[in-house]
Amino acid sequence: MKVMADVVRSTGEPITLRDIILYSATGKPSQKYDTVTLSSEAHKDAAGSYIIKTQDGWVAHYAGSKERLPSLPLLYAVIEKLHEEKNPATAQLLKELKDSWLCTSTRIDYGRNIITHDYGRETTGFRGDIPKGSHWLKDITGNKEWNNTLQVLLMCKDVDKAQEVLGGFAGVPPYIWTADDRKSNPLRAAFVDVSTDRLSLDCSYNIGGRGCSRSVASE
Repeated sequence: MKVMADVVRSTGEPITLRDIILYSATGKPSQKYDTVTLSSEAHKDAAGSYIIKTQDGWVAHYAGSKERLPSLPLLYAVIEKLHEEKNPATAQLLKELKDSWLCTSTRIDYGRNIITHDYGRETTGFRGDIPKGSHWLKDITGNKEWNNTLQVLLMCKDVDKAQEVLGGFAGVPPYIWTADDRKSNPLRAAFVDVSTDRLSLDCSYNIGGRGCSRSVASE
């Protein structure tokens, strides 16, 4: 029986943010957007329930559209802008992150140590060692190897600032997970969620893992 999961219900107006910049692995401006437009809410079906898909499912959902699945860096840049502007749209995004895992287009190949953003479209890729483990960001931002990885994952201007922004946005400290099994299950998708005690950057989510999505369009 066909599930009506692709019938999208949306309320409210999209959120347009201006002057969004993503930064390279060396902290230099890399991608500049005059505007980034975020859908008003995570996509829901006709009954008002979140539509839940795998990363591949969301990539296919947006194929041929101006809208796309946001990468982890673009999602971070949106969060930073919303937080700095004290934008009222922050509350809805935070609610969705508490309700469900939010899927991004960032994919990690732990077998080849490659982080790819905008998977399924014109991609941005970085190669480098990705440390193992799960940690509070406050405990690892002084570590050079972790700093390099966080810079590539978030494409932010300043990793220390990113830790503060994420914590200020969520009201709980940020945490990161990376995969332990890098041989039998090397491919992972990046998801984000907020629980009672942490904002999780989950970079160990299996490719078959599922979550909701906000779409973005950029110019």
